[in-house]
Amino acid sequence: MVYQDLLFASVILPLSVLAVMFDRSAEYKDLILCLVSFLFLTWGAPLLSALVFVSVIADFFLALAAEGSLKRSKSSAAVFVGVDLVMNLFLFLVLTKGGIFPQGSVLRIPGQILSQRKFLIPAAAFYLLKNFSYVYDVYSGRIKAERNIFCLLTYSIAYPFLLAGPVVRYGDISEQIRKRSVTASLLDRGLSSYALGLAKTVIAAPVFEKLYTACLDEKSALCAWIGAAAFLAYGYLAFSGVSDMGVGIAQMNGFEVEKNYLPISSKHMLGGLLKSCNTSMTQFFEDIRANTRAALPL
Repeated sequence: MVYQDLLFASVILPLSVLAVMFDRSAEYKDLILCLVSFLFLTWGAPLLSALVFVSVIADFFLALAAEGSLKRSKSSAAVFVGVDLVMNLFLFLVLTKGGIFPQGSVLRIPGQILSQRKFLIPAAAFYLLKNFSYVYDVYSGRIKAERNIFCLLTYSIAYPFLLAGPVVRYGDISEQIRKRSVTASLLDRGLSSYALGLAKTVIAAPVFEKLYTACLDEKSALCAWIGAAAFLAYGYLAFSGVSDMGVGIAQMNGFEVEKNYLPISSKHMLGGLLKSCNTSMTQFFEDIRANTRAALPL
């Protein structure tokens, strides 16, 4: 399921937003969020439910183990981070290459899910990177390991953050998981952001997709340049549109989060586009690089 599905936009999203207003407690809101997220993740693919719970439970215990090992040595804690990285890479392979497994295999992802590869691949990458960032942040000392697995489950499978980020770090959102409210201002901004993202992905992006597809059949240099520009415009509109929808849905669920992209400026051009579409991911990798350099001997 994706944000622009008619069933999601017209039924699931409105009902879930209404449901979170019936009780002010964060625990109730988290329960509704988890139930809707579970439906969103496993729609047409029961295997995903098992993979989701396995990954969350593994992240929960690996983070606890890494935190406990830090008392002995950094290297022993790094082993648990490595195990988590390997597990997430394997899950990424299953989620994105599930069609390579034989018919009848429990690891085979249904064809209707694989047909949405342009959403499946980035969604799997964001989901697994977000989970890995939690274990890594515990290892690096940025946060303490979570003792309430329900809070971690809410963080891991929250459907507003699944398709295009932002890759929110657990330390930045843990307080909102435990205490938040849905205000009129958040609803207004959330609906506006969702509507903008929907327009980008449903109206604007397909125009540029058809344009660069048409240019593939032409052999002239002019068509090549037009096709390249149309492809970049399509990619940016599709990504930023899904990100806008994700941020809007998060706001409608009471979360304050930043967008996962920056406006493209003429100063940075292509480099700005690449960094723009991976704002939170870029920051995470910069933190890893900084910690790695600090650990290396001079």
